[in-house]
Amino acid sequence: LADFIPDVEPYEFLTEVQLRPTTDGGTHVTMTADTMHDEEWTRRLAAGRANEMDNLGKIVGS
Repeated sequence: LADFIPDVEPYEFLTEVQLRPTTDGGTHVTMTADTMHDEEWTRRLAAGRANEMDNLGKIVGS
């Protein structure tokens, strides 16, 4: 739920995470998300997702 954006009514958007094993025993992670209400917020979402993926890699030791 996007309920944190000033002056924008809350709305739902979908984020999906797909985990697939790789041939070398690792995991390939794909994260996709719906676009948001405008291009700026969609860019912010993409930048944040990249950071989340980096953090996940640090946690699992890749």
